[in-house]
Amino acid sequence: MSVMDKKSTELNNNKLTNLFFGGHFVRTIAAIIDLGIVAMLTIGLFFLLSYFVFVPIAKATNVVDYDLFEDVSHEFMDLQISSGLFYYDEENERSDIYLDFKNYEQYDLLIQNYYFDYLPTKIEDDESNQYTNYWYNVFIYGLDDEQNLFSSTISNRYDLVKTYGKEYFTYQVDGGGLPLYDLLATPKASLYENNDPSGNLSEESSTKLLEYFFNNNLNYNFSGEPSIYVLVIEKDFALRDFFVEVYDDYLEIMLQIHVWETLIPQLVALFIISFLAYFIMPIILKNGQTVGKIIMKIGLVNKLGYEVNVWQLLLRYVFPFLFVFALFLIGGTILYLGLGLFVLISYTMVIFSKERKAPHDYVAGTIVIDIKRSVWFKNATEEEKFSKELASTKPIDFSDIQQKYKKD
Repeated sequence: MSVMDKKSTELNNNKLTNLFFGGHFVRTIAAIIDLGIVAMLTIGLFFLLSYFVFVPIAKATNVVDYDLFEDVSHEFMDLQISSGLFYYDEENERSDIYLDFKNYEQYDLLIQNYYFDYLPTKIEDDESNQYTNYWYNVFIYGLDDEQNLFSSTISNRYDLVKTYGKEYFTYQVDGGGLPLYDLLATPKASLYENNDPSGNLSEESSTKLLEYFFNNNLNYNFSGEPSIYVLVIEKDFALRDFFVEVYDDYLEIMLQIHVWETLIPQLVALFIISFLAYFIMPIILKNGQTVGKIIMKIGLVNKLGYEVNVWQLLLRYVFPFLFVFALFLIGGTILYLGLGLFVLISYTMVIFSKERKAPHDYVAGTIVIDIKRSVWFKNATEEEKFSKELASTKPIDFSDIQQKYKKD
C-alpha cells in the first residue's frame, strides 16, 4: 500500500469520507433507463448502418452475390412448389405449407402424388420402384407388412404410423376375403356412419383422419406426435439430395447476407452506442454517471471513496460488453439465457454483497453511492486539505452570541 493509500485509509477511518451505497431499487431503475435508451438508439443506428453502410459495402465489394442469391432462391422455391407440398403466396411472395385443404382425402392425394408421380422424376428408377401401393399401405397407412417385403426397413416407421395407422385403415379384400395388397387400403368400416363404407365418414372420424395427415398445428403435435404430412413427407423431401444441394447453396448465401445485413451492423451499433453511454458519458459527467444514474441520483467512486478514473470506467464497461458481445456471436437461446443469467447474478450480488457491488464493480474496483447523502472527495490530497481546513476552523462561541443577543 502506498503512502497516499495509507493516508486515505486513515482519513476514511476519521469519518471524513462517508458513503451511502446505492440501493438495489434505484440501481435497477437506473439500469432499466440506461438499457432502454441504449436499446432504442442501437436499433435506430442498426438500421442506418445496415441499409446505408454495410449493404452498399457488401454489394460494392461483391462479398455477397445478390444476383446469385436471387437465382438460388427461385430454384429453391421452385423445388418446393413443384413437389406439390408447398405453394407460392403471391401476396407475400413466399413459399408456404399448404393449409387450404379441408379433409384428409386431399392431403392423402397430395402425398400419393409426391411418392408416385413427383419423386420418380427426381430419383433413380431402382429407388422409385419401391414406392408401390403396398409400400404406401405399410409406411403411410401403417398396416402390417404381411408380405414381409420390408423387414429391414419397417422398424424405421414412426410411432404415429405404427400406432394410429391400423386404427384407421385396412387392406381391401376380394370376394373370398383375401387381402388385395396391390390396391391402396381404405378406412375401416367402423369409421363410417352406421358402419357403412358406402356412406359418409362420421364427423369424429373425419377429424381424426385429418389430424393424422395434417393437424394444422405449428408444433405438429398430434397425441404427442407430428402429423404424417410434416413428419414423413416434409422430412423426406428435406433430406433428398436434389433438394439438399440447392438448400445448402441457399443457406450459404443467406449466412453471408445475415452477417453483412444483420450481425455486423448490429454489433457495431451496439458497440458505438454502449461505448458512448457507458464509457464516454461517465467520463464527461461527474462521478461516472449515466443518464439513468443522474435521474436516480447515484454515482461511482472507487473503494476509498474517491472519484473513479478512466481505467476503472473502461474496465467497468469492457467486462459486461465482452460478455454480451460473445453471447451475440453465439446467438439463439444461449443469448437470452446468458443475458438472463448475467442479470440474475448481478442483481443477487447487489442485494446480498456488503457494498452492494455487481460483478463489473468488483472487476473495476468501483462502488455505487447515493450522491445526495454521501460525502466523498476527488482524491486523498483534497480530503487531507479539507481535513486541515476543518481542524483550523475556529469553533463558534455560542455564549458570546447569546450575550450579544441579550444586550440588543
